[in-house]
Amino acid sequence: MSLCMCPRIKVGSELTDSRNWNPECEEHGVDSEWWNSPEQQVMRDQLVERIRMLQAKAKEGRAKLRKEQS
Repeated sequence: MSLCMCPRIKVGSELTDSRNWNPECEEHGVDSEWWNSPEQQVMRDQLVERIRMLQAKAKEGRAKLRKEQS
């Protein structure tokens, strides 16, 4: 029996293999072995870096657009 409380993500009418991670899930939550594994820590660090890079690009794009509109 699975202890997972993370619902699967549905796109349209199709159920995907992706999950909406629940921080309180016994199997995948923040106190779980899975969450604290080195692989998951690396994956989260990579996602954080990607988000920061995208935010920086968006900021540059907005600045460029304001400059062109001036």
